[in-house]
Amino acid sequence: MATALHAPLWSFQYGKLLGVTDDGRIAAVEGLASGGGEADTALSAPLADMGRNIEISPLDESTLLVPQPRAGSVARLDIADLSVTDALDAGPEPDVLALDSGSRTLLSLSADASTVTPVDLHRDRLLPATRVDARPGALVQGAARGRQLDFHVVDDSAVTHYQGVDPPVGSVGRLTPGAAAVAGDRAKVSRVYIGPAGTGKVLAVDSDSDGKGLKVVGTADLGEDVQFLATDDTRIYAVTDRRVVVLETHSFDGYAGSTIPVIRDFDYRAALSGEAKDAPVAGVTVAAHRVFLTFSGAPWVVGVAKPRV
Repeated sequence: MATALHAPLWSFQYGKLLGVTDDGRIAAVEGLASGGGEADTALSAPLADMGRNIEISPLDESTLLVPQPRAGSVARLDIADLSVTDALDAGPEPDVLALDSGSRTLLSLSADASTVTPVDLHRDRLLPATRVDARPGALVQGAARGRQLDFHVVDDSAVTHYQGVDPPVGSVGRLTPGAAAVAGDRAKVSRVYIGPAGTGKVLAVDSDSDGKGLKVVGTADLGEDVQFLATDDTRIYAVTDRRVVVLETHSFDGYAGSTIPVIRDFDYRAALSGEAKDAPVAGVTVAAHRVFLTFSGAPWVVGVAKPRV
């Protein structure tokens, strides 16, 4: 691979790592699934306008969704050849995308972090936006299941849960502190995991029993700030400056003593050399058997094997 990538995303259909290059292209990297060896990288044509992340359509896993804030739209690319097929309206300045997978709805956070606009992907229909008035750098995290619209907005001051049948939807809970890293639970729509800056901790955040607030239901102290989080069906993957820490989700049975159990701890820096040795992590994505990290300014992808237990 000859280019650094950020906002990595794993395509299960194609067995490729997708990512965004510094010169505004989409890259598709093959040959990583088996671990080790040479990887082949294909690049799209340059996209003049690109937001902060990418998503794969839940309706068609051959389609990549790329936010374009200045155009006010989301480009659709064919993952097979990285060609742009068309675009859909996604509200004002779409900058960060998320999926409410249960309702097959795309969520678009505006560049000024003031609104989240849902797009009905079944009909390519723009739905009324929800006013969120988050801080710059905010993230949006959609639910992995369920029929109603359900998402969290996280910035450096708070985590806010929004929920409802018909947009615009209302806030059903807010909790401080906020975070720069968030991941959703794959089974429980009310649960998210965050890594508040300056704490060295992972927090599991869930709804109160009355559904009208948020509370911390589990904590893990990693001793280093969490930069990125990702999840699969049963595990949380927390990325610090040096480590990938694997923790348990316990989506429905909760945590004994409110402590999130740690399964394994990997020092991924040990596998790096040259310019990548000190390069900041640019993102994390989870594949079937590995967790992949990319790095700012360094054309490296590091794969950490998922623990078997």
